[in-house]
Amino acid sequence: MIMLISVSVLILYCGQKSSRMRILSLYYTHKPGGFCKRLYRLLNALSKAGHEVHYLALDPPPANLSPQIRFVRIPFLMQSRSGILFWLIFSIWLPFYLVLHVLRIKPERYVVFGTYYSAALVLAKLFVPASIVLFIRTLLIPRVKSTQRIKQELIALGDKIGLRLASKIICQTVTMKEQVIAIYPSSTDKIEILPNDAPRTDLRSMGPDEGVKELLSERGAGEDALICLTSGVFVEGKNISLLLKAFTQLHSKHGMRYVLLIAGQGRALEQCLHEHSPLPANIIHLGWRSGIADIFPLVSLVLHPSTHEGMPNSVLEPLGAGIPVLVGRTPEALELVGDERLTFSTENPEELAVRLENLSQEVENIRKLCRRRGEELSFDWDAVAVKATVC
Repeated sequence: MIMLISVSVLILYCGQKSSRMRILSLYYTHKPGGFCKRLYRLLNALSKAGHEVHYLALDPPPANLSPQIRFVRIPFLMQSRSGILFWLIFSIWLPFYLVLHVLRIKPERYVVFGTYYSAALVLAKLFVPASIVLFIRTLLIPRVKSTQRIKQELIALGDKIGLRLASKIICQTVTMKEQVIAIYPSSTDKIEILPNDAPRTDLRSMGPDEGVKELLSERGAGEDALICLTSGVFVEGKNISLLLKAFTQLHSKHGMRYVLLIAGQGRALEQCLHEHSPLPANIIHLGWRSGIADIFPLVSLVLHPSTHEGMPNSVLEPLGAGIPVLVGRTPEALELVGDERLTFSTENPEELAVRLENLSQEVENIRKLCRRRGEELSFDWDAVAVKATVC
């Protein structure tokens, strides 16, 4: 409810039409998943609203970024896009390159996703002191602690610099806002809350993915099977191991009565799949998919066990399609789904397995709660995000 009130306040506060603005945004390279999808969506919306948008990255963006956006490739000799050496050299080079670029285009607004890129503008802002609008897309204080202490301290330092430089900080949830204030108490007055929307999808006009349907049939999943889906880019904190344990337990008791489809990729997923190898027949890894809507007609329930997340598309998209969803019991996930009855323990696979076994007793109530939440999160995110950026 607080998130939805915040959307209304943003609309009322920025009701006036803003003049054309020159905007600069940046990100190191394209990555699959909801992060870049949401970034491109904002940049496209800004361009469509008539603003001059410049986007800097190491590699060309995908085709779904509007051709009206002026892409500039950041010159960089290394081919790698990961690892300590890459991030060390890139972090030294980026602030100086940004100074050269902003002196040329003189942006009137900086728009970034993440404190790292806000901090990278520290020198550029001295020469062209435009406001930085910082979108926070994930929790800044991780629940999964890294064993690399120096890395965590550097990230924390970057968070503080990025928050301090920002003129406006846009969080997805109240939980994120509280974390920002804990890190930088003086930021209270410049924080706004803008939740992600749940894009509406009409499943009546969609047919099921025939390949997945055939795969389920080959594995022996009957018409009465409970088909569950989890998806995303699986990094540390996504807690995929909990689902693997729960469905392994279910397979030992019920065979193919309970099926888990995994649509995604990531090192954490690869590690967990290796640790649980060989997988029982009821756990099916579909690999990475650019979209998951074509699987929805086959799915009974979406599960999202993450302990460290904001408002992921892997939950929002099924909510928008009316698919029942259960999420890990964390403060931000509870904000997302709006009802504790749609959550489960992030630590107890046995508890989840038992709940799935008894799901028939509550499935209709879950479906109603999810349908209502999907309707509540259906709004024109593009328009509100543009106004929040330029006002």
